[in-house]
Formats: sequence, C-alpha cells, structure tokens
Amino acid sequence: MENEDRRNRKRKTKEEELNAAQDTSQADERKRKRQTKEEELNAAQDKSQADEMVESGYNTYSTEYENSLNSESMGISNSSKKVDQVHAALNQDADGSFGTGSFVGIIQGLEERIKSLSEELDNYKNSNEQAEVKIKAMEDERKIKEDELNAAQDKYKAVLNAARALQAELDAAHARNAELDVALHAARLLIATFQGEKSYMNETLEAITSKSEAYEQTVKVLSESKKDLMKKLENIERELNLLKNIFCDRNRYATAQFHLIWNLHQKLPETNGSCYDY
Repeated sequence: MENEDRRNRKRKTKEEELNAAQDTSQADERKRKRQTKEEELNAAQDKSQADEMVESGYNTYSTEYENSLNSESMGISNSSKKVDQVHAALNQDADGSFGTGSFVGIIQGLEERIKSLSEELDNYKNSNEQAEVKIKAMEDERKIKEDELNAAQDKYKAVLNAARALQAELDAAHARNAELDVALHAARLLIATFQGEKSYMNETLEAITSKSEAYEQTVKVLSESKKDLMKKLENIERELNLLKNIFCDRNRYATAQFHLIWNLHQKLPETNGSCYDY
C-alpha cells in the first residue's frame, strides 16, 4: 500500500507539472497577444509621427522652393542648395542633430522595433516549441509511469495471489500438524495400555516423547512393539495348547481308568459290589 501511495503521489505531481506547463503556455499566449496589440499601437503612433514629419518637410520644401523661384539672382546653384537644406531638414531634429525625431531616425527606430519584435517572436516560438517538447516529454513520461504503475499493480496482484497460496499451504500444514498431534496422542494412549511391561513401555514412551516430531520413527517403534506382543501371544497360545494337550491326555487317562474300574466293578459278585455302594 505504501508503494502504491508513493506512485499515486508521483503521478499526481506529474499531472500538476503538466497542468502548470499548460498554464504557462496559455499565459505566454496571452502575453504574446498583449504584446502584439501594444506593438500594433506603437506602430500606429510611429506611423502618425512619420506622416507628420513628412508633411512638415514637404511644406518646408515648398516654401523654400517658391522663394528660390522669386529670387532670380541666386540661380540654379542656390536652388540646389535649398533642396539640400530641405533634405537636411527632413533628416534632422529641431536642434539640428540626427535622432529619433528625424525621418531617418523614425525609420531606423521602426526597423529596430521590427527587428526586436522578430527576435521576440523567434524567442516565443522557441519557448513555445520548448514548452511543447517539455509537455510531450512529460506526457510520454506520464504514459511510461502509468505503464510502470500497471506493471507494478500486476506484480502486486501476482505476489498477493502467491501469498494467498502460501497461506493456504500454511493452513494445510497446520491442519496436518494437528492430525499428527492427534495421531501422536493416540499413540501415547496405545502405549499406556501396555503398562504391564513397565520398563519397556517407559523406555518406549520416553523415546516417543523425545522424538515427537519424528512420527514415522514412532510408528516404527510401535510396529516393533506389536511384533513383540505377537510373539508373546504366540508363546501364550503354545502354552495353552500344551495345557490343553496335557488336560486332554489326563482326561483320556481318567476316562480309561474309570472304564477299567467300572468294568471290574461289573465283573465282581453282587455281594462284593455292595461295598462300593454309598
């Protein structure tokens, strides 16, 4: 469960990073649109200023040109000089220096502005591409993590099933152990029935108690004890047969003696036979 919580936290962190990257991309998009509007506004203002400067220069040129036409003594060279002055006025500020207020300065400013905007656009494209690459990488990583999570969950299920199988085997082993305990208890009761042979049974009981986990050895000992008892039973049967034979022999002898005496009694005279009457 702890590993699963850690994987969930990592996946949540990756999702938060992905959402943050998407929010950053959206914020960059809004910033770009706002900059575009500002740039359009600045371009319109710059164009208005440029139009004003062109119109001012044209009026100056017209005035100077008319004056040159009215002054015949100045000639063509003077007219050329006036034209140069008009061009100089178009390219100079009010203080006579070339700067941002001049027509050339305005054009240069616009070019620099366009260049700056192009650089910003390239930077934005690069940052946007980097963000997309990062988002794609994060998405790929998220998929990989999901695959790893699924694989880990499958592995966890397999381990859980294996643990359940081991638990079932353990329960079965406990059940077998209980059966062995019952069998051992029965064996001890069986041994207790042979108290007539106290010394032998005490040794057998001591051996079984010291080796309770070796059930097969206990069964072997009991088998040997059974063989001994069978031998003793056979000895008793032989003694009984011997006694039976002796009894039968004596019975036959007594019967023979009885018949002999009876026959003799029958042969005796009646007077003599009365002595045997009681």
